[in-house]
Amino acid sequence: MKKFAIIGAAGYVAAKHVNAIKEVGGDLVAAYDVVDNVGYLDSHFMDCRFTNQAAEFSDLIDELEVDYVSICTPSYLHVLGVISMLAQNKNVICEKPLCLYPNELDAIQDAESKSKGTVNTILQLMYHPLVLNFQDRAQSLREGVRVNIQYFSPRGDWYFRSWKGNDLNSGGLITNIGIHVLHLLVDTFGEVLRFDNYSPTSTHNSFDLVFANSNSARVELDICKDIAPQRVVRITDNGGHNLGNELRFDLGAHIHQDLHTAAYRSILTGTGATIEQVRPSIELASLMRKKKFWEKS
Repeated sequence: MKKFAIIGAAGYVAAKHVNAIKEVGGDLVAAYDVVDNVGYLDSHFMDCRFTNQAAEFSDLIDELEVDYVSICTPSYLHVLGVISMLAQNKNVICEKPLCLYPNELDAIQDAESKSKGTVNTILQLMYHPLVLNFQDRAQSLREGVRVNIQYFSPRGDWYFRSWKGNDLNSGGLITNIGIHVLHLLVDTFGEVLRFDNYSPTSTHNSFDLVFANSNSARVELDICKDIAPQRVVRITDNGGHNLGNELRFDLGAHIHQDLHTAAYRSILTGTGATIEQVRPSIELASLMRKKKFWEKS
């Protein structure tokens, strides 16, 4: 049985990681957070040892011979958590995004090269059956594909008052939520030639991507609390003619509950999302945050 520890146990997404650890047959033996409202742990791992002291947690994960440390802290703290755990030769599972900037990605990669541990990140939508269906369909069409994605995920006032509402801490909408879409598109179509028509606000982002293989995408992201949840993909040719039925991966709550578990299973079998696999989407998000037109020569 693999032993797990978690950093950021009181956070928004931590419960999904804890449930995934249980579902893959792991044992959560240690948890750390500066906040102590982590009582939900008792329903899964009664013997999990909790601390709100970083030094004590560092000692615990060595004492308990932890195999994997899950990072569920705010995004801007990911790089510190990942590197510190690699320094203790632990395998790291980090919630998305792995980090905010390419230079942080370089630092993580350097730390991994010196560690006995490895790094994987969670991009759970990649395991959604309809997302896999989309990739198969889009790749089979090869060139001349136009993808339209509407990713609407309403958030309440808490979101904007938390660290997520601070672009410096979250990377803004293009990173905090858009990283799912960017990774999906780059993973499907490959190299991005340029992005156009990028118009970001705190609640809405829209942009066009043009890929080196002549495929393109139009993306709309929205977290306005008054908008209906919607995650829809439509595939057309460049003339706007439909190339198949639209895919709605906003449906099926039971599927979404299992996606983190699917990601953990993939990691445990050696097929999780690695640093190099997520590098293109992190680099693209960083470029887009600078709001610069970019085209490779």
